[in-house]
Amino acid sequence: MLRAYVVYPGDSPYAGGCVLVFAETAGKAKNLVVKKGPWISSAYTDLNCRRRKKYDEYAGDTPRIIETNEELPEGAPIFFDDIPF
Repeated sequence: MLRAYVVYPGDSPYAGGCVLVFAETAGKAKNLVVKKGPWISSAYTDLNCRRRKKYDEYAGDTPRIIETNEELPEGAPIFFDDIPF
């Protein structure tokens, strides 16, 4: 079962941006971002990950990275502006 995570470099998603990732675990979400995400040169340990349960229903069956709100499935709320950390 895939779950939704927000992954970002550094201490704040507002400083360097963030992506929404659908993966089985937080570790797998970070791994996917290190291999295929916008921060490919980042170390795994430089990334932070937070669960976003309200997006689980949009996960589907394939792990993936959503970089912009336009890539979200229809009906999904925007993810970046919805992050009160």
